[in-house]
Amino acid sequence: MLVPEYVPGAPSGLMVHVEGLLEGIKDADVTIYARSKVDDPRIHAVAPAPVGPYLAELLGGDRTARFMANITAYNLAAYHAALEEPTDLVHAHDWLGAIAAPALAEAKSVPFLLTLHSTEQGRSLGAGSPQLAKLERRAVEAADLVVVASEFMAQEARDQGCPGEKIRHVAHGLPIRDIASAPAMSTKDIRHSMGLGDAPLAVFIGRIAKPKGCRELLSAFSLAARKVDDCQLVFAGSGPDAENLKANAKAKGLASRIHFIQQTLDLPHKWGLMDAADVVVLPSIYEPFGVVALEAMARGRPVLVSSLGGCAELVEDEVSGLVRDPRDRYVFGESLTELLANRERGIAFGKAALERAGRFDRTAMCEGTLAVYRELAK
Repeated sequence: MLVPEYVPGAPSGLMVHVEGLLEGIKDADVTIYARSKVDDPRIHAVAPAPVGPYLAELLGGDRTARFMANITAYNLAAYHAALEEPTDLVHAHDWLGAIAAPALAEAKSVPFLLTLHSTEQGRSLGAGSPQLAKLERRAVEAADLVVVASEFMAQEARDQGCPGEKIRHVAHGLPIRDIASAPAMSTKDIRHSMGLGDAPLAVFIGRIAKPKGCRELLSAFSLAARKVDDCQLVFAGSGPDAENLKANAKAKGLASRIHFIQQTLDLPHKWGLMDAADVVVLPSIYEPFGVVALEAMARGRPVLVSSLGGCAELVEDEVSGLVRDPRDRYVFGESLTELLANRERGIAFGKAALERAGRFDRTAMCEGTLAVYRELAK
């Protein structure tokens, strides 16, 4: 498996997925080639090829060029590190390892498996790199099979030119029981630390960026704030839109009711913040799956999620939460108002959410991935 960085505990969906696979797959001999300092015999630490600085200079030397140079240097090093190792198949995630993976699979005469977590045009809302989009398309073309976590991503793969017979749907999974019972900061302490008292509380956890729908959530909350006395909103995360979001909250007269937590949350703090919420909101404009939504469901929390991506496949609308289009501020705002004002309904949603979360346990993800491995290794 080619993964440029292996950092257990990192808050990216891709890393959560890869870490879960490594922990959960017991019947496969998996080696991850990655830049990593983890002491694990299954992790082969790759030293980047010493061409990165030269490539960065040739490509222009800006931030994007340096990133591409580093990824290319990793792929070169991973290719040579894995070339002589006995291999049944090569597995890459998105385009990050797909410079080397198809060539490595061809050199070793083994299948190439691609897991497509997201697309460049999707995660950038159409403003991404044409070169990366082209690289993704070529990776999809070269793969013997393409794994996706949702029907939403299956359509993204088809839009990349992937024929349906090459697509395998394996939903992401989490250790649901472990999350459900994990120790957390007390809701009383969480609320006291922010001066919330018993106020109705909505919580967003994630990257504060356009694809995550934070602006849309702020707009919806401004409507809910007119109808639900003293309701509060927490944005827990950092990102390029954080300062603009703060300025917009102030301009709307909501600065005293919107709270920002921009440091990385440890797990007890994260679980405690979810537990304190009357609703966990995932208003993404682009969301391939929705790990945070599933985590909230595993904690038994009611969720309000976007209808635009993979989250809509996690939640049974009007049963385990609400599924709405965040671009419609009135509809999204009314749904947010409903869950802030009607705690009893939220509690019922939360119980159903915990039950539904069990369908997305990590065991099912690992078994599904192993089935794809066996299919390719025949």
